[in-house]
Amino acid sequence: MIPRGNASSSAFNVPMALHLSGEQTGGFNPKHAKSRNSRNVQEAEKFILGPMPIQDFLDAFLEDSASDEKKTTCVRAGMLSMPYHSAVRKPQISRNLWYVHRCSGPSSCLMAMITSCPFKLTALRSSTKYKSRCPGFSFQNTSARIRHAQRLSSMKPDIICFASRHLDAVKSSSRRSRADLGYAALFIDVKPDPEQDFFTDPPPDADADALDSHQFILNIDDEDTRQQASRALGQHISYVTEVCARQHRTFCYSISMAGSLARLIRWDRSGAIVTESFDIREHPGHLCEFLWRFSQVSDVERGYDPTVGPAGEGEERLFREAITTYVKLQLDVEEDELRQAVREHYKRGAVSAIHVTVKDDDGYHNRRFIVSRPMMSPLWLVGRGTRGYWAVDADSHQVVFLKDTWRYDGEDDDREGNILDGLNDLGVRYVPTVLCHGDVPKDALEQLERNDPGMWFLLFRYMYIDV
Repeated sequence: MIPRGNASSSAFNVPMALHLSGEQTGGFNPKHAKSRNSRNVQEAEKFILGPMPIQDFLDAFLEDSASDEKKTTCVRAGMLSMPYHSAVRKPQISRNLWYVHRCSGPSSCLMAMITSCPFKLTALRSSTKYKSRCPGFSFQNTSARIRHAQRLSSMKPDIICFASRHLDAVKSSSRRSRADLGYAALFIDVKPDPEQDFFTDPPPDADADALDSHQFILNIDDEDTRQQASRALGQHISYVTEVCARQHRTFCYSISMAGSLARLIRWDRSGAIVTESFDIREHPGHLCEFLWRFSQVSDVERGYDPTVGPAGEGEERLFREAITTYVKLQLDVEEDELRQAVREHYKRGAVSAIHVTVKDDDGYHNRRFIVSRPMMSPLWLVGRGTRGYWAVDADSHQVVFLKDTWRYDGEDDDREGNILDGLNDLGVRYVPTVLCHGDVPKDALEQLERNDPGMWFLLFRYMYIDV
């Protein structure tokens, strides 16, 4: 059984595939950042839906499990309201409160509101007289934790929310590190002017025909403002994509702010759902309730894949030795060449266990495979999110290739594993030999379906070795 709501440390800051040279992380090539963002914007209309009423969004995705007594206590403590919302002004937010950066004003006011105490991050600590609106989490200014402020590939969200247990790991990482996105629980991206909101709500009195024809994305007349919003949208999607590539995720949340206007967004491999906008000066409770509910649900309900767990020290040693032996056998190399080749599949301290439900003559049972650095990482948000690993079977110690991918629900008859099985039975040459294939474990799938009854992707895994 996979424990409910217990996403392991291995679900965070997972390795990315390397370039063919073996020297740098592959995929998010800095030279291609601009073109990637442009493609994100071009495809956004295909996979972003909105606007969704805020209360419907909260009720659909973040179950309010707190007891009435607990809610009453929270209201009395001011945890579900924002006494400092008057600090936010329209249309431009003051730039003198927290730090001076490209979006300093909005971030500073928002940080003050989240922590319940202006200018003091210590307000998040339970020992203070102030109560956090998102207990167990810490909000950090990450837009300044970069080496090259003007490079798209170096940029990070203005504010990232981290689980408190991950804060030391993030702070101890270098400014050039992308660990911020590897540990992000959610992030908040801020634009200084309300006109830079890349979404536009329809008029409140719009009829059905007007709603059908309404342009929700980048409906901005001024060309300069539209270009700014377009760049911001492309970068926002890029952040989400990298979060999902550096973590084992089924979905994730973000918050987009433009001036004092905010929107909540839920992202998964099929796209995104965006709420209608709300002014945090006039309706601060929406943001407070979202953060409160986010803090109270399980890791599964925050979007972490419950089928990936930590590998033990013995399993990491097993993985390293098995991969090293296999690489040496394949390439016939020694010392530095061998170590460099092993780096393509193994990163010290970043080893995970992936679970697969397999059907055989005795019925269904779970198998455990040890993995580390993938040979390929998912570089686009929407789609199958495929990762490919050299993996080690925890029971047989055999080195195999594991393909970890999402499939469309309803593909049971034409699963790739079934097709490969059939080709193997026919003796077709140059086809990988399938060892086993299957979906995520049944109990984990039930958890995912409870959290998202309408999910149209299922996680599908299968292992094979090259013949």
